[in-house]
Amino acid sequence: MRPSAPPPSRLSGLIGFHLRRVSAQSLVELESALMDLDLRTIHFAVLAAIESSPGGKQREIAAEAKMRPANLVPLLDQLEKRGLVRRSEDGSDRRLVRFSLTAAGQDMLVELDRRVRLHEERFFAAFDEKEREALIAMMRRIGQS
Repeated sequence: MRPSAPPPSRLSGLIGFHLRRVSAQSLVELESALMDLDLRTIHFAVLAAIESSPGGKQREIAAEAKMRPANLVPLLDQLEKRGLVRRSEDGSDRRLVRFSLTAAGQDMLVELDRRVRLHEERFFAAFDEKEREALIAMMRRIGQS
């Protein structure tokens, strides 16, 4: 008589557990790929959000980067100090501040994008293009619910 197989782990069938585990692994590897630039993935998200909304206000950039405006302030300060982001007062309301990328910020964004895409190619090498598109579509559906 063969011994029975052990019961499956309570975690093995949980989608959220696997999403978190894979996300954490991807983040660790990507952060390592950016370490020499002294930037993190969140900086990439902020720079990309500013590029998508040039001259945007803090709330617009935060919405594009999918983060709270209050969490954005220290990141904008860091990026401005590095000469990657420029602040300017709004012409019609001096209380409003608008943000744009400097030339150095645009160059850095190109390099960050190159590294992020290289990481994704390696990390998701087991998936073909259609599977990657399907995975992104599923993640977007989850994010909208």
